[in-house]
Amino acid sequence: MEAYIRNSAHAIIDQLGHHPDFLNLMLTEVVEFKGKHVPLLFKKIFPLAAPLAHQVANLPGKLNPIPPFVLVRAFLGMFFSYYITGILLRGDVPAEAQADALDYFVDIYLYGILAKESV
Repeated sequence: MEAYIRNSAHAIIDQLGHHPDFLNLMLTEVVEFKGKHVPLLFKKIFPLAAPLAHQVANLPGKLNPIPPFVLVRAFLGMFFSYYITGILLRGDVPAEAQADALDYFVDIYLYGILAKESV
C-alpha cells in the first residue's frame, strides 16, 4: 500500500511538471470563475477516480475506516499542497527542506505527524 501511494504521488507530480500551465488554469478557475466549473469537472472525473479509490481501499494492509472518496480527496489535497507551495516558495526554501519533501508529504498522508508512543 505504501509503495502504491508513494509511486502514485511521484507520478502525479511528474505529470504536473510536464504541464506547468495546469496550475494557472486551476487558479484562474478558482479566482475568476469562482469555481463554477468544478462541479461539472468533478462529475466527469469522479467516476474515473472512484474505482481507483476502491482499489486503494482494498489493497493489502490495515486501513482506518475512511470512505474512499475522503481518501482520494485527502490524497489530492496532499499533492496539490506540495505542488502549489513548491511553486509559490520557489527558491526561498532551504535545501534541507526541499530534499525528499514529497516523500515527507506522503508520510504525513499515510501516518500523520504524531509519533506513536513506545510501550
